[in-house]
Amino acid sequence: MRYDGIVNQANALVGKGHWLCRVVRLAMVGMPEKAPGLVPEVTCWNLMECETVVIVPLPVPFEHPKWRTNNGRYAAFKLIGAIACRYRYECSPDRNSNVAGGDLALTHKKRSVRAQLEMHRLYYFLLQKLKEIAMKKTLITLAVLAAATGVAQAQSSVVIYGTVDAGFVSERGGVNGNVNKLDSGVASASRLGFKGTEDLGSGLSALFLLESGFSVDNGQQDVAGTLFNRQAYVGLSSKTTGTLTLGRQYTPWYNTLSKVADPFAAGYAGSAKNLFPSNTRTSNTVLYTSPNFNGFDGDVAYTFGENADSNKIGRKIGASVGYSNGPLNARLAYNNTSNDTATTEAGSGRNWLAAANYDFAVAKAYVAYGVNKGANSANHNNADRFAYSLTQASAAPSIDSNNILVGATVPVGPAGTVMASFIRTNDKTAANADADQWALGYSYALSKRTSTYASYAKIKNKNNAGYTVGNNSNVGTGDKAFNVGVRHSF
Repeated sequence: MRYDGIVNQANALVGKGHWLCRVVRLAMVGMPEKAPGLVPEVTCWNLMECETVVIVPLPVPFEHPKWRTNNGRYAAFKLIGAIACRYRYECSPDRNSNVAGGDLALTHKKRSVRAQLEMHRLYYFLLQKLKEIAMKKTLITLAVLAAATGVAQAQSSVVIYGTVDAGFVSERGGVNGNVNKLDSGVASASRLGFKGTEDLGSGLSALFLLESGFSVDNGQQDVAGTLFNRQAYVGLSSKTTGTLTLGRQYTPWYNTLSKVADPFAAGYAGSAKNLFPSNTRTSNTVLYTSPNFNGFDGDVAYTFGENADSNKIGRKIGASVGYSNGPLNARLAYNNTSNDTATTEAGSGRNWLAAANYDFAVAKAYVAYGVNKGANSANHNNADRFAYSLTQASAAPSIDSNNILVGATVPVGPAGTVMASFIRTNDKTAANADADQWALGYSYALSKRTSTYASYAKIKNKNNAGYTVGNNSNVGTGDKAFNVGVRHSF
């Protein structure tokens, strides 16, 4: 019988499963086709699916009555030889059952020593093959475990990220005259952060974020004496009920300004923070963000003043609601800052901001309108009343004002973007300290993580207004500024 026929014959004896495993078991227990009922009872014929592999000792097949006939011994030798030949055990060129240079089938006429030796040699060879398969099974198991571990790591992970941004800045028009410097965080603040999530099951996950700011030009922390001054919070997130975070974090008002209203994303020389109230971030804050419902979402924040005299002292409240679908992104935000002290009830500063942008593909248009009421509702970002004169202070921050912004971003080529905006601040008090800002910028993406940029902005202060042209991280010193730099994110 040819090799393939013998293998098929052996396969038919025990049904489905790994053919090497079942044929080796047949050979080891000495069971030819004509001797059924001699295979010990086992629970798993497929070695790759067995929890435990039991190696059955090889008996001497000649001692069984049904193997003492010439045909029985011949069938046994042919079967064992076929198994060995299948796994490259010294086969003859015609792929029959020749083994070790001799045909075992020819030894069926007598119980020769050679036959016994070859049988044990074959047994050892097949045993080694079983071990190899067992090893493969172990490796596969380890691979499955590694894959499962990878999934677990993806579900519970910590990511290190950051931005390194530095540029040349030239400022004009301030009390200090012309200022040229190397600045950090011009387009977006330089930072190092850690964020992580843990899947808690049933759509619930835990999360945290720790983010520290630093200055590239001198390697120092951007706020002395702090560690994670930019953001530091922990919370829980549910796919169905939303996200709740506690700690230091951005306000809903600032997220609306930087992500929806401003084509400069609150960075570069054209930052909207130059004229708009920033209300950037708050400590001791509880923030709830809703899931997205058909494009709609909202958030609300409450900041504890943590003052023993009154809960209102230092308290801040913020909220926003928005709609984002396709090319349209629109949002309405509110911010309230208590002005109460331990001795007086001074009301609060209140800010409303409506913003939207629409992507026309050839350009993205931006528009925003803000209303500011009450003390501390429109404080200047520079906090310097003597930005333009050493003897005469600039007008005090308005307690009744509004802001308007129109702008656009235009893609130029495959990697360039032009940014432009006009902002007007209207002081509605008797001081009438208005200001206008014109800004133009260009960013070129060298890769997905690295870009170069250049921008210019000019502020026209009226009636002793004291606004300065800054950037994302610094408030600036004059009414004109130019900057060029490079930003890398990781």
